[in-house]
Amino acid sequence: MKLENTTSPKEWYKKPTIPRAQWGQWLALAFLALAMLVTRRLGLSRLVTPDEHLWLNRSANFYMGLSKGELSWTRQSVHPGVTTMWAGVAGFIARYPQYLASGLDNARPQEFDGYISAVKEVTPLQILVAGRIFLILGHTLVLLISFLYACSLVGFSAAFLGFLLIVFDPFHLALTRLLHVDGMLSNLMLLSLLALLNYGQKQRSRDLVVSATAAGLGLLTKLPAILMLPVAGLMIVFTFWKEADIQQDRYLSRLLKPIIRAFIAWILVFVLVFIALWPAMWVMPVQTITSMVKLGRSQVVTEQGKELFFDGEIIPSGGFGIKQWYFYPLTYLWRSTPVVLVGLLLVGAALLRKHPRLSSPPIRLTLWSLLLFIGFFTFVMSLSAKKYDRYLLPVYAPLDMIAGVGWSSLAMALGGRRFPTFLRYTPYAIPLAAIALQASLALNAYPYYLSYYNPLVGGSRLAPQVMQIGWGEGLDQAAQYLNKKPGARNLKAISFLTSGCFSYYFEGRGREMPYMTDRIEDDDDWQKFIDSDYAVIYISQWQRNISPPILEYVTRLNPEHTVWINGLEYARIYKLH
Repeated sequence: MKLENTTSPKEWYKKPTIPRAQWGQWLALAFLALAMLVTRRLGLSRLVTPDEHLWLNRSANFYMGLSKGELSWTRQSVHPGVTTMWAGVAGFIARYPQYLASGLDNARPQEFDGYISAVKEVTPLQILVAGRIFLILGHTLVLLISFLYACSLVGFSAAFLGFLLIVFDPFHLALTRLLHVDGMLSNLMLLSLLALLNYGQKQRSRDLVVSATAAGLGLLTKLPAILMLPVAGLMIVFTFWKEADIQQDRYLSRLLKPIIRAFIAWILVFVLVFIALWPAMWVMPVQTITSMVKLGRSQVVTEQGKELFFDGEIIPSGGFGIKQWYFYPLTYLWRSTPVVLVGLLLVGAALLRKHPRLSSPPIRLTLWSLLLFIGFFTFVMSLSAKKYDRYLLPVYAPLDMIAGVGWSSLAMALGGRRFPTFLRYTPYAIPLAAIALQASLALNAYPYYLSYYNPLVGGSRLAPQVMQIGWGEGLDQAAQYLNKKPGARNLKAISFLTSGCFSYYFEGRGREMPYMTDRIEDDDDWQKFIDSDYAVIYISQWQRNISPPILEYVTRLNPEHTVWINGLEYARIYKLH
């Protein structure tokens, strides 16, 4: 049978038009990209966290190893932090490629810090910021791809609202502008999960490849990404199980074959990505994998190594007890926002009332899958002996996305009602107001987004009674205060977090404050403290009663200056003589 050509001679040459829905999606992508880049780029030089100078050092060694063909040097951390170090390498190439002529090889932190702080062409902070920018570009790309997958799963409006909540989530914002591992781990796990959910609905091979690639990059970033392996296996099994006709497919092999093929394909891509982008795996695969396994085991069963302040008390190494099970739920409440929590309640209410928007099986499956992942990840993290609030970051973006579904369902419910003329835009105004509130809560903490704490549970007023505060915020201000002193370059200042944090800003001679017990056991440490001109005492130090002899000594003095951020006292500066 011959098919007729229904195109008229006058119409065949017309260019195809882009559907309005696609235009909306492109505009949403552009807005999300702009919001991501602006919020994370501005004020990027105002904070350095304690770990970042280590990642800058590791990036430098990674860079040197690539240039000299010493590929074993690319194994700098068992985290393993490879994506972070690639961004750091890009920062060196952009700001200080001359580092290759430094004469350093696989330098230790003290050796690297001494060299890089003496360089005149560029400051360590400038190189660090350059590396951060490349990592921010990576975050933006990963989240934009995730948004496209989310649109397919929950619809455009819910996905857009959810990803706006992610972009303006204070905790997510804070950790995705650092040269560190937790932010990239979070975004890559989100992408892997959403691509898997899309594969479950459409069985497209490219979705399976994207999921495995994101998971492989996630494992190159940090060990918890290995949890995507059982998640992928379960999702693939469920994908084929729910579509199987059990009555006709009486033989188990008919069901197992597609499951095994898909899972093997996922694992192959996962492993290939992990090997291809980590040069250390090319030359020393056994040692590299062994060190990662040892770290994973030690973090689950070994004591933490440092005391932690939580829920009003100092918790010694390995001493969480029953608190290990509510550590992460409680820290989430403090780090989350009222907008997200209300959105989650709206989802719960919509599910209970069987809202038409959530009656669709694919959407319900997506929501329950995200919730199961969140529960699984939180449970595994709770088992670990080592705990910090940032370790739970991979659940924040999925919860923000679910909250976006909640606000979208509210808007749709209101859209079906009649309002007076002057209130006709209420269905649109309410979710927009929610996004505006989310943005204002985050931007109010600019540029120290880690200083945000949920006002619903007490905000900055009560946070020091429950949460360990401070990861370098405010030490730049303390250094700038001392830099204004006459002869600042000759001043000796001792600080609890000198390396990287304080030293990147202080023009004088920065000294690291020693850990001391109740007794002064090391006279050299005490003498170093006494000989300093100024002491900078930090909030996480006095919360945990670190170095009691020093804290007792400064209580007899009045602080010359204090640093307050977002209603929290972060640092006290004491003149010692």
